[in-house]
Amino acid sequence: MVITEIYNKPTPEYIFDTAIEYDYAATSLLKGFGNNGIMAMNPILFNQAFALELYLKCLIFLTNGKKAGKTHELSKLYLLLDKIHQEQIDSLFNKQIFIKRIKRSGVKLKSRWKETKFKGKPSLNYTIEEILTFSNFSIMEHRYPFDYASKRYYGIGYLSNAVLEYIIQLKPEWKSKAEPLKLVF
Repeated sequence: MVITEIYNKPTPEYIFDTAIEYDYAATSLLKGFGNNGIMAMNPILFNQAFALELYLKCLIFLTNGKKAGKTHELSKLYLLLDKIHQEQIDSLFNKQIFIKRIKRSGVKLKSRWKETKFKGKPSLNYTIEEILTFSNFSIMEHRYPFDYASKRYYGIGYLSNAVLEYIIQLKPEWKSKAEPLKLVF
């Protein structure tokens, strides 16, 4: 198959594979910079936002059989999902936030979730709607931070993980592709 044919006729799996690449890039940057992650915040948040966009486009294609179109607006993409899929993602997202809040409280959980250590950790009191509203144009804001009033919103990674986890539930045969991200489903 010629490469241009792949681009002209993407499959949900191809979109998923591309999302994994951007997600892995964000994770690698975050781990590589450790406590100094702020030094690479625009590339990290750009990659997280673009991974989320691609996960949403993959899920839309998987569940509706149609491509989502050319948009970077995360809220528009999320609203293209049927309510049942939004509810599943919301449930997975809330589970992640709950685990994170418990870990911050000092209670020990049997989990392999790793906590990112930023100075002045952001609050975990936000919803999917707030993340989508606040990060709607994250891709442009973190791609061109000098042209936009960039918002450093940390919740986008949790939403991205929830959408990824839901895709894996629908397509368990794709789980091995997410292994480099070391997420627990």
